[in-house]
Amino acid sequence: IDNLIENAVKYSPEGGRIEVQLQSRDKCAQLRVSDAGPGIPIELRERVFDRFFRDPNQIQSGSGLGLAIVKAVTQQHNGRVNLSTSAEGGLMVTVDFPNPAFA
Repeated sequence: IDNLIENAVKYSPEGGRIEVQLQSRDKCAQLRVSDAGPGIPIELRERVFDRFFRDPNQIQSGSGLGLAIVKAVTQQHNGRVNLSTSAEGGLMVTVDFPNPAFA
């Protein structure tokens, strides 16, 4: 959660909207973090989960580990992570974790 929110703040413009939602959905707990930043091009969305990979056009500093860590932790908890475009035109990260109440 920390990596996702830090990224949303880092990549959103000053005064940009960041939204964090947590809800129970269809046998899972779902976390969504959306921002108003530049987003990630569709063709790079799978690559950004690779350790140390960064969008070549990115001007913000970073190591390229944040989303790789998010994916690894999500997988350790039998969840899945998906990247899409937010309503603001930035990035929306959706993380689904199995709900133990339905196990």
